[in-house]
Amino acid sequence: MKSLVSNTGLKPCSLASPILNSNNLNIFHIPIEVIERILVLCCPRDVIAFSGTSRLAHMIVFDFSNQHLWRELFFSLSFDDPCYSQYYVSSDASPIDWRRKTIERLTTEWTIMSPWMLSNHTSSILQTFIDMVYDLPPLYVRETMRAPSRNVGWLEQVFRTSEVLNVDTEMPRREAMLYSQLRAYVSLSLDKGDADETKSGARLETRRKRGRLYVYNFRNYFGRHWGPFLDSGNADWIHIEHLVNVMVMNLRQLPGIWRDIQPPLGLAACRPFSAPMNGRETPTDWARVEGK
Repeated sequence: MKSLVSNTGLKPCSLASPILNSNNLNIFHIPIEVIERILVLCCPRDVIAFSGTSRLAHMIVFDFSNQHLWRELFFSLSFDDPCYSQYYVSSDASPIDWRRKTIERLTTEWTIMSPWMLSNHTSSILQTFIDMVYDLPPLYVRETMRAPSRNVGWLEQVFRTSEVLNVDTEMPRREAMLYSQLRAYVSLSLDKGDADETKSGARLETRRKRGRLYVYNFRNYFGRHWGPFLDSGNADWIHIEHLVNVMVMNLRQLPGIWRDIQPPLGLAACRPFSAPMNGRETPTDWARVEGK
């Protein structure tokens, strides 16, 4: 230390100096507001790691802090601002729980890299994916196209680089519903079944056969208003996935120029106001179904 200080021409600090006094080297001696400001500039994973260093650190991160800290941490990640979707989904939507959203997405990002972890947290991971679809911002705002969705880019990257959507084993009905809901949103847009992808082609053919067996079985419509509904009246996502698979595969078999005339598919097509406009829409017609 002496050589370093002498080279710079500075006098060494006394060990009794308040700067080097070990009794004063404590981050908790500064105001909590300043600590929160420091944490805002950190990676969310580092903030969570910091919370595990002491009881006071945990209280600062999880108890003392308001939603401002977690809101800033959320925006440091590559996700869409859910505030935009909240406005269109419901005018009286409950306040956004920024801490829950941040932790859920960090946990999901970590878990999907481990097959063992994924198998033990399947329902929560799938629900997080679905929440991200719900958070998609509208494609158009006042007839102005918005930027590409960050959520869509993140989800598509995950689905392309993992087998999370290709699980084909027996599972509880709740998990099966969540898988089907996600696959219905994606609508085979990431699974083209090209000639050089034998595995993908075989998987698509299997899904098409299963879909036809389900879709064309009238017993699956009796007592359900002749639609893909459960007895409770809620959407039957397993039925919806089969419908999507059959329709998409049929469209892909159209000959000639008709092959290129297909509706928008995939997660980007799930964004509000993404359907083609007809000039008679209303601000609440996010699905473009009015005025036909």
